[in-house]
Amino acid sequence: MAGHGAGEVKEDEEEPPLPAGLGDLTAAQQALVEYLDLDVDLVAGAAMGSPRLEPEEADDAGVEAWLEGMPREEVLGYLRDMLAGRGAQAERALQRRRAACLTGKIAERPSETRTVAQLWRLAEKAEELRLAQEEEARRQAEDVRQKHRAAFLLSLGDSLPRHWRQAHTEANKGTAGGYDAACRKLIDLRDACELRADTGSFQSELKRFVAEHSRRRALMERLIKAGICSRA
Repeated sequence: MAGHGAGEVKEDEEEPPLPAGLGDLTAAQQALVEYLDLDVDLVAGAAMGSPRLEPEEADDAGVEAWLEGMPREEVLGYLRDMLAGRGAQAERALQRRRAACLTGKIAERPSETRTVAQLWRLAEKAEELRLAQEEEARRQAEDVRQKHRAAFLLSLGDSLPRHWRQAHTEANKGTAGGYDAACRKLIDLRDACELRADTGSFQSELKRFVAEHSRRRALMERLIKAGICSRA
């Protein structure tokens, strides 16, 4: 796969045996993909022909059958480690061996083994699907953000005078942080009034605010940049 992504393999070469579960990578496998800097769309395209792994029940009978199928010399190796006081090491090695057996199964090859060129075409399809999914996720996130924003603005309700006082308080601090907070407060007040179809009251209060703080040039620049007011 890394050779494919780096262009080191000819397009007419066939893919190697396809592992099952390529479309359901574990967190560790996903981290390995990122570490090796593999093309995620190429991995996803190759996975289109990879069957899902069926979880194997970890019952005594299944483990027994697996142990009986292990090579004798390998079993003896684990036993020797245990007798030599390396029981924990042998246990970890055996667990890794078991995990590799469960997740490293090789699926049957497709009826027509795919070439590198075909894999890249599948990667293009995977990229289209990924971009569409990302766009849909962004759209849904923006919808949620807008709903939360509208709910917040409506919650201001009859407390608008209090928020105007807070804006004046922040401006009077004469600090960059205070100016930023005052600007954010005015943005909220403007949007809340627009949502209530009451822009007239906002403009009236804004005139009083500008008249009181017009000498604060840094604050005025922030308001102009935010589109709250324009240059005189």
